[in-house]
Amino acid sequence: MAAVRGLTGGADYAFEALGREETVQQAWASLDVRGQLVLVGLLPGGARITLDAGPFVSEQSVKGCYFGSADLHRDIPVLVGHYLRGELALDGAFDDLRAGLGARSVLVFGR
Repeated sequence: MAAVRGLTGGADYAFEALGREETVQQAWASLDVRGQLVLVGLLPGGARITLDAGPFVSEQSVKGCYFGSADLHRDIPVLVGHYLRGELALDGAFDDLRAGLGARSVLVFGR
């Protein structure tokens, strides 16, 4: 938290992907004015989180995310198009998954 704030003054966006209250609080504390915390990680059913209410005055916000908030009817055809044009390298990612090298992968689009 302090390291992020020291380097940048605060983050515009923070993504919590572990589903742990401790990391939710850390991400919340790392935000700048008008920063947004996106909860990607799944917290246990019935879990409650406690956040410092002060940053709400600075228009900071919290948003939930379910499977990347994708619109499958719109997004899948677009991603398939990228793959077919060679702009999205999925073969290596799937090979890694099959080999048990990771449960989740991050796709990096070329420039």
